[in-house]
Amino acid sequence: MPGEHNKKRPENIVGIFSIGPNPAACLVQNGQLVAMAEEERFLRLKDIELALPDHALQYCLREGGIGLGDVDCIAYAWNAQLYRGRILATNIRRWLTYHRWSDILKISLDEHRFNTLIAAAELVYHHPAVIRQRLRIRWGDLQLPPVHFVPHHLAHAASVFYCSGFDRAALLTMDRNGEDKCSVLWHADGLDLESLEEYRLPHSLGWFYAGFTDYLGFKPEYHEGKTMGLAAYGYPNDEIEQKLSRILNLEGRQAYSLDPTFFFYGSNDGNTYSKNLVQLFGAPRRSSNDEIRQEYKDIAYGVQAQLERAVLKLVQRVTERTGSRDLCITGGVGLNCVANGKVLQSGMVDRLYVSPVSNDAGSALGAALWIAKQAGYDPRCTMTHPYWGPGYSDDEICRALDRMGQVYERYDAVEHVVARDLAAGKTIGWFQGRMEIGPRALGARSLLGDPRTTAMRDRLNRIKGREPWRPLAPAILEGAAADYFEGVQPSPFMAIAFPVRVDKQAIIPAVVHVDGTTRPQTVGSDSNPRYLRLIRAFGELTGVPAIVNTSFNIDEPLVCSVVDAVRTFHASEMDELAIGPALLRKEHGSSITS
Repeated sequence: MPGEHNKKRPENIVGIFSIGPNPAACLVQNGQLVAMAEEERFLRLKDIELALPDHALQYCLREGGIGLGDVDCIAYAWNAQLYRGRILATNIRRWLTYHRWSDILKISLDEHRFNTLIAAAELVYHHPAVIRQRLRIRWGDLQLPPVHFVPHHLAHAASVFYCSGFDRAALLTMDRNGEDKCSVLWHADGLDLESLEEYRLPHSLGWFYAGFTDYLGFKPEYHEGKTMGLAAYGYPNDEIEQKLSRILNLEGRQAYSLDPTFFFYGSNDGNTYSKNLVQLFGAPRRSSNDEIRQEYKDIAYGVQAQLERAVLKLVQRVTERTGSRDLCITGGVGLNCVANGKVLQSGMVDRLYVSPVSNDAGSALGAALWIAKQAGYDPRCTMTHPYWGPGYSDDEICRALDRMGQVYERYDAVEHVVARDLAAGKTIGWFQGRMEIGPRALGARSLLGDPRTTAMRDRLNRIKGREPWRPLAPAILEGAAADYFEGVQPSPFMAIAFPVRVDKQAIIPAVVHVDGTTRPQTVGSDSNPRYLRLIRAFGELTGVPAIVNTSFNIDEPLVCSVVDAVRTFHASEMDELAIGPALLRKEHGSSITS
């Protein structure tokens, strides 16, 4: 670490993110990831912000076999030093830039919520002394280890490149904002990360997409996937495209620029968009309970298309400047699997690696890996799986089921029984091994079904309380993926959308979206052997080496513990629960007794 070259290298580095809605913690020991988890999984609450990931931290320390007193340093994935004045002054200056003085003089604090006040509040929450004080409360009587504040986008960059397996790559980090940065182009080479070009507030692709997510009647920062899915039901519209070009301008010397008067600068009435946006489109915000009219579908189509154009311009710039055809993408915008698919299809890159934890939780990992690198470790690896959360042995699971009074059958090879029941049309909760990191279920905490009928798609969406138009995704044997999808590459984290081959769309209709694409998880490693054997067994029974894989949750975070899984199973309409070696069936009539 800078200025500490003569000191003993830190063996135990804790990474933390706690600024936004994805608090998370991880533990890096001797330069390598040991454990990671998101706080929502333990609290069972989705809407948590500005909370230290206390439960996630406790889990990571247990997994690493250490206590709080053994932590050598804390890597905090936000540069709190900037909030001593620079960002506040910058936001005031920018706010004044985008408003006429006559408008400013009319401002009433009862009617207007503007960015300078938000920045002033952030000044309190993000001040280094406040963060250290919150950490001291957690550490109690122990001495607080050194806290290193890592810039948010640098943390994102480290999280994706150091886990990509690439020796050299072009790199994009894109989100709403990290401190005052929104998009950054990087050149990654060996252990070095060089920032090439930065897009600062207010020029945020994440704010652009979140604002329209809000306007379309969904929850910003949580339901951007709904906007992405809805876009497939829209059509090109020249008038909408012209309006969107006023908001997200793709002309000029930079790849894009955003007019902030349509979003968080100005009168928001509690929303992430301004009245200017409503006036431009001539329609009010859609209520979440209203029918989705075609005009809103067309707006979603246009928003998605405009985002894709901006991302492709960034890809062109970063690949030209670095000369690399290997590309890494992360940050909240990196969760847009449709845009990622367009990047891969563009011909500008040969290999694309998207982090399994592209959301802000991933910055906790990147911060820890960056500090490990600064301390002299080589933190690089090839992350082939996302299973870094809590796990339970088969015997631990069965003892927990017994304590809860559950009736179940135990099998030596439960995956073969599940494959048979899936082929018979059952919906099955799947709880195996260590929990995934990131927002997508990838075979550890999943809800499974047969992909061969649209009725299964409809039933799974109904079980989960999702809108019937929302797409589902398959898990498929890696070796069979090219037979089903066009231009496919290994995609173990369900982060890239690919076109489904025309001759296969009628074979797996449950996972084909209305635009003919899907977001597959390719399964080829032995990191989750029971999951791999399940898909193989289903393929042998049906001739289709793929299953429907959606998240094991119902309006809640992904299930984490055995109790979570059993509770959600009984509260839902799913037929069976395969948990470790045990299989619970609804006809057994068991419920939670303790």
